[in-house]
Amino acid sequence: MAEFARSGVVIDSGATTMNSTPLIIPNTQTTYTNGSLGGVPVTATSTTYGSPTVIPAHPPNANFLPQGEVMVDVDLAKQKSFLVAGNQIEIIDATPTSLTYRIVHLDSP
Repeated sequence: MAEFARSGVVIDSGATTMNSTPLIIPNTQTTYTNGSLGGVPVTATSTTYGSPTVIPAHPPNANFLPQGEVMVDVDLAKQKSFLVAGNQIEIIDATPTSLTYRIVHLDSP
C-alpha cells in the first residue's frame, strides 16, 4: 500500500484592472484667444503639453488560502497508477522506506 497526500492553495490576489493599473493624468493646457487686429477678427488656439502626472497602482496584497488535504491510498497489488488533476501518477517502485514514481501530464481534449 502506498499513501499520497494531495494539498493545494487558492490564491486570492484581489487584483483587478482598476487597482493594478497606474492612473495617468495628462498635463495639457489650452489657451483660446479672440479679438481683432486692425478691425479684422482674429482667433487663435495654443496648447501646452507638460509631463503627465502618474499615480502608481496599489493592488491589494494576495491572500493564500490553504485547501484541505486529500489522502490517496493505492493498493500496489491492484494498481500501479492513478489520476490526479489531469496527471497520471505512475508508481515505479515502492519499499517500506522509499517510493519512486513518475508524473505524466495528460493532454487535455
